[in-house]
Amino acid sequence: MTERERDCVVTTMGALAGAIVSYLWFTERGNAVRRQIVPTFEEFERELNNFKGTVSRSLGIASEGWRLLNEITEDTSRTRRSITNPRQTVPF
Repeated sequence: MTERERDCVVTTMGALAGAIVSYLWFTERGNAVRRQIVPTFEEFERELNNFKGTVSRSLGIASEGWRLLNEITEDTSRTRRSITNPRQTVPF
């Protein structure tokens, strides 16, 4: 894509965004549509926040699980080292 084509695309996108904003804020039907859309966005925001909280709690639980697993494996490896006699020639 050439620089000129990119400039045309960006200009068209800006004009389209401006037209949508103008419609939603400066016309009667646009105001009605905006009043219907806003609660939907607010509900979507609440759902995203709930999802974020769920992911955060899940990460906390997973971290705690890893911590416990590491703690258990450290205890096991310490026990194995203390039982093993370094001068033992036959492991059985």
